Amino acid sequence: MLAYCFPLIIQLSNYKSRIIRDIGLLVASTFAGAIGFWPLRRTQLWLEKLGAIEPFYGNLATCWSNIKEDEALERYKLITGNTIEFPEFQVYGKMNPEDSWLAASPDGLVNRFVYGLPPGGVLEIKCPYIDGKMSEAFPWKRIPLYIFSLQT
Repeated sequence: MLAYCFPLIIQLSNYKSRIIRDIGLLVASTFAGAIGFWPLRRTQLWLEKLGAIEPFYGNLATCWSNIKEDEALERYKLITGNTIEFPEFQVYGKMNPEDSWLAASPDGLVNRFVYGLPPGGVLEIKCPYIDGKMSEAFPWKRIPLYIFSLQT
């Protein structure tokens, strides 16, 4: 499986990492590391941002997530009937230059009323690998650490 996914991981990671590094932005997936949530990741992240080291390109777990997120998106659309818009990379500071270092790349936008909630929701899909043990996928006994990146 990794042999199939690895070129895809490198292609996606190189493109996205290069954009983020070149324009010096932090996105949700890197913000927790930048503020020191994982101390070793903070140093690694800043070295990546400076171009001193190569960014993380992925592994079996990220390959799993990339494949399963596409599947989850299709299931979400089938179950909800929602049409999803796919926005371009968004820089937060267009209105306020002081915040121009913040950016986002959501998995999609939901622009219709869903269960009585107003439109304009952000769709973020996570498919944890859990060491390949799908029987432990739900419910979580412990929330995976990367979920914090969605909350920061």
